[in-house]
Amino acid sequence: MFQLFCGVRNREGIRLQWQDVVEGEIRLFSAKTKTNVSRSVPVPANAAAWIDALRARGLQTPPEGLIYPSTPLPPTDAAPSVFEREEMRRVSHFNAHCLKAAQRRLGFKIPANALRKTAISAMVKLHGRAKTSDWCGHDEAVEAAHYLTLISEQDARDFFGIMPPSAAANVRIFKREAKASKTRPKASKSAKASGDDGGGQGAADSAVG
Repeated sequence: MFQLFCGVRNREGIRLQWQDVVEGEIRLFSAKTKTNVSRSVPVPANAAAWIDALRARGLQTPPEGLIYPSTPLPPTDAAPSVFEREEMRRVSHFNAHCLKAAQRRLGFKIPANALRKTAISAMVKLHGRAKTSDWCGHDEAVEAAHYLTLISEQDARDFFGIMPPSAAANVRIFKREAKASKTRPKASKSAKASGDDGGGQGAADSAVG
């Protein structure tokens, strides 16, 4: 959810500990960011609701524990190259298990960087480029070139209205999407043959991250 609703990078996400999420924001210290610069990212209301849902299900580890404890980190005295390999393995684990599980349920491909890209597009629509680039740790030129997609203000508001499954707020969004999908034109055979499913752009976005 931190990639999807807060726009953090995959590698930043797997470095997060529960103690980094305090007072309505994610505090990313320099050692955990790509740019080695500390920053704070606001946690929107719907992301906070998802966090509360995880805590209610008993999925929160101790404060110093990793939010994504899929694999243990190497010892603190390990060589930098060991940390690099381990973190890439954890990112691959996230992509392989979380994204593929979502793809199976949704029935379409999700590019590797789609979560962050979606969040940034919605954040820019509601809060502007300057604030979003500060929150997400890149400059506005990179943001415009690699992350922005066409999205309406209403789409952005609906996106940040996605609540945990028990919340009734999702019903309206799902009904709207179901209605839109019935009228949405299907991809042409030529587009499918060329592999135009957004995956290429997603790969480029991942490289920029």
